[in-house]
Amino acid sequence: MTASVTSAGGAVQRRRRSILAELDDRGRVEVTALARVLGVAEETVRRDLTALEAEGALRRAHGGAVPVELGFDVDGDRPGDPGALRSAPPSGSERGAGRGERGARRGEESAAHHRVDDVAAAVIGMLPASGAVYLDGGAVAEAIASRLTAAHEVAIVTASVPVALAAAESVEPAEVHLLGGRVRPDGSTEGPWARAGAERLRLAVAVFDGGSRLSEHPVLAPDPDAAALAATLAESAHRVVLTAAGMEPAPSPAAANGTAAPSGRGVQAAGWALSVPWGAVDAVVAHPLALEGERGARLIRDLGERGVSLVLAEEVAA
Repeated sequence: MTASVTSAGGAVQRRRRSILAELDDRGRVEVTALARVLGVAEETVRRDLTALEAEGALRRAHGGAVPVELGFDVDGDRPGDPGALRSAPPSGSERGAGRGERGARRGEESAAHHRVDDVAAAVIGMLPASGAVYLDGGAVAEAIASRLTAAHEVAIVTASVPVALAAAESVEPAEVHLLGGRVRPDGSTEGPWARAGAERLRLAVAVFDGGSRLSEHPVLAPDPDAAALAATLAESAHRVVLTAAGMEPAPSPAAANGTAAPSGRGVQAAGWALSVPWGAVDAVVAHPLALEGERGARLIRDLGERGVSLVLAEEVAA
């Protein structure tokens, strides 16, 4: 039975879940095939397999990986006894129950990831042919960063280490600039260096994470310092776009233990400091789930009154 992925940025998590799903389905995965399917370099896949093996999720094998329940170290170039029995394979009923649970979990994760991908695709369709684009942290920003390539002729600017990594791991990455400064537990940078860099920018578009569901406060930061940085970036942008995928990102292990903020969630995560008011927002790209219920209906009316464009992601992705 495969273990769950417990760390790394959202785009990396999704890629590693895809690797585990492929392993569950096929019983073995190959580096070359995974790199082609996932659209990343083979070295990126090897790093993923190494990380997943360290978490006990799989066993490395020559050219790829196999499930842990096979019980044998089949990688002959590793130190130790290559034939050592690691664990007894699970019974048929155990395997069936485990696959059922994993299937249900993968179904929920797949739906959430589809929503993120739909919103990311919609935002990419709105980007200019050239210029600098700021990407806030979070799953949508990482999905955008991983899809933008040198062919798009835009430069990515971000204050999120996970977003920068997601962009860098693309097969043909776009130009990426990471704002310097103190790195927060969620992987974002802040402080005087980050603000000084932001003040010198002229951005074509700034994309901020509006959280799982939009509210009367479009962008909330975890503290005044992060709020000041977000406000500066919004002021530097010709156009400000807010995203909402209608999903709750999974917290990092540190966040679950109460020792850190959720990983890579952007300024909206656990925020209380208003940084970008509705008056600065030009467009909202949302999945319909982010606009459900009476609150969503009220927000749609408010957007119209404010003159903010609303793009439903599923209409673009359809």
